[in-house]
Amino acid sequence: QMSLTSVTVICPNARRVPIKVTPSTLLRKVLEEACLSNGFEPLGHELRHLKKALDLALPLRLAGLPNNATLDLVESIVGLTVQDVTIALQLPTARHEVKCKTSDSLLEVVRLVSESMGIDLISANEEGHPSCSYMNRQYRGELELSFRTLGSIGINGGRILIRYVRLHLDAEKLEEIERSINEEKCEKERLERKFENAKKENEARLRREEEEEKQIERLREEEERRQREEMERAAANPPLQMSIPDRLPTGPPMAPSDDGWAFDSPFVAPPPTVPSMTPPTVSSRAPVFRAPAPPPIVSPVRSARIEALEALLHNVNQDLSSRSGSSAIVDTVAEVGRIPVASVNDILSAGRMETEENKEPLPERCERRAVYFKREEQSDKSEEELGDEFFELTVDDIKNIQKGYKEVVRNQTQRALLPRSTLEERNKERKLTAWKHVIIRFRLPNEVVIQGSFLPHEPACHLHEFLSSMMNGSFSLRFINCKIEKGEKKTLVAMDLAPKATIVVSCGEVSINEETARKVSPDEAEDNSREWLSANSSYVPYAPTVSAEPANLAQKRAADMSPTSQRRAIPESLPTGPKWLKKK
Repeated sequence: QMSLTSVTVICPNARRVPIKVTPSTLLRKVLEEACLSNGFEPLGHELRHLKKALDLALPLRLAGLPNNATLDLVESIVGLTVQDVTIALQLPTARHEVKCKTSDSLLEVVRLVSESMGIDLISANEEGHPSCSYMNRQYRGELELSFRTLGSIGINGGRILIRYVRLHLDAEKLEEIERSINEEKCEKERLERKFENAKKENEARLRREEEEEKQIERLREEEERRQREEMERAAANPPLQMSIPDRLPTGPPMAPSDDGWAFDSPFVAPPPTVPSMTPPTVSSRAPVFRAPAPPPIVSPVRSARIEALEALLHNVNQDLSSRSGSSAIVDTVAEVGRIPVASVNDILSAGRMETEENKEPLPERCERRAVYFKREEQSDKSEEELGDEFFELTVDDIKNIQKGYKEVVRNQTQRALLPRSTLEERNKERKLTAWKHVIIRFRLPNEVVIQGSFLPHEPACHLHEFLSSMMNGSFSLRFINCKIEKGEKKTLVAMDLAPKATIVVSCGEVSINEETARKVSPDEAEDNSREWLSANSSYVPYAPTVSAEPANLAQKRAADMSPTSQRRAIPESLPTGPKWLKKK
């Protein structure tokens, strides 16, 4: 059983109009309500579902629409003209056809048939009141027949059959019909008032759109005229171009003339002559000796650049083999996207000095400051409930989100192309610089937590040594989904245990050595941890970016990639075999 509650109509002005309906509601009524509420003429529009026009004479039960369907209101191809229609009125004894308009009422159709047949079909008598049936829907009484038009019941044209019968209607049914018609009239008047206001809004919107289109067209014409004037001005005054050859030919002297300077005589470059070492009396088969070719002339600027590039390659190879100073080269590439040849030696020397300064011995261990406490003794602090205002977005929140998105886009689009090993090494150095101290907590099965202090560069095997000094027996350590072996050589930073981590200890019955650790409350342990971690600073991942491409270079690349570029086009297809192999 179909139980429609509402349909949504999308109007041409991009508004969604929800309309409450029942399975017996005609699509014509849905069209009228959607059009009148948004300022559109019902006669000039139609309803479509999935690009298929709907029959407005059908009720929703027979239209084949899903529950809560979405319909499109589009302009009708027929237009605003009133169509002619042929009505065949089926009487109990005969059938009679009349021609009328879709704007005529059912009572007018019955009157035309009554006049043509010479019988009274309008007035009520002992047989009952007149009524008409169309598409399983009855329209009873003279009042309802005069109120319903052919267009309102979904008739738009063609040949239609309407059944005429007489029904007995008491006073109560007549009052009910009159009341429903009055309600429909009030609703229609309300929609007509709304139609006038919406129509004015649509007309104002159309005027604004036309003015905007005219303004855009005027600006485009002005821009085209300006570009055309610039091209004509550039064609009328071409820029001066001067080409200076590398070596000017020598010739006869020049003398002043009426038109300027001219040669005294026509100058023709003589053919190159090579002095022959063969005496005139020697046979022609004897070898001929020629003068040696002059050495090639190398520009001093080009020679200096080649020497600088050779020095660059030598220094980079030397630094990469010794792993000293290469970080300075990496920094330069990450910041500017290229290596300035003139300052390579300064960069490498500064990198070596920085590396030598950073080579300070790091302490192997630190004071453990071992404490332990019971998890059950932790004070449960009641959290205050957050109100709805906490979850509402403010203007500052949106600005911060937009700023974060811009930073992510900048890091992605201007990211420097560096090896992963270089990035990992840099992030490791930054972590060691930011995190001076580490707090590790060991959670035992008996709800006891042991807390110790460590340094970030210590190997993970020191965790086993620390826990072995705190308790007896065998145990195993797990962090998230990895197991920490007893002989693990990786540092705490490499295993993501810095600056603070909790490790799960799997063991049997254990007893804690109170000589090496003292029992405290959870709050005291937290204060101890906060004091030890106060020496740390915030860690910022290494995200190298290059500077944006200059505007002139970007314009040149865009011009080269444009379809109108004068560059040599790559052939779409190349021959796949020799010519003699092709079939004729």
